[in-house]
Amino acid sequence: MSKSLLRAVTIILTIVAFSFTTTAQRQSAARSKAPVQEIRHEKFMGFVEAFDEATREVLVQRNRQTMNFSVADNTKIYFDKKAIPLDKLKIGMRATVEYREEGDRLVAESIYLSTPPFC
Repeated sequence: MSKSLLRAVTIILTIVAFSFTTTAQRQSAARSKAPVQEIRHEKFMGFVEAFDEATREVLVQRNRQTMNFSVADNTKIYFDKKAIPLDKLKIGMRATVEYREEGDRLVAESIYLSTPPFC
């Protein structure tokens, strides 16, 4: 009888130990998940109207709408799927700008360029 009682106590203690471990892991995971502020990215497509290397700003126009984008140090600029520096931009290139609002500025995350279609 003492062996069966010892075996039953061992099984109960094992179950209790596993349940405490999984509960502690769940609570730890819940605490470590801090709320993440979502950054909303927008897209704008048009043609490069102007750019200034000194101020690192690019003006893109589509129809009658013109938007001015700040180019950050980590902004990625691509021409035909190849990374290029800001000084290789040319007025008239087709541009797709992925950007985010940062206060009253529009900051370009990435700029995808291509040559405009021939008319």
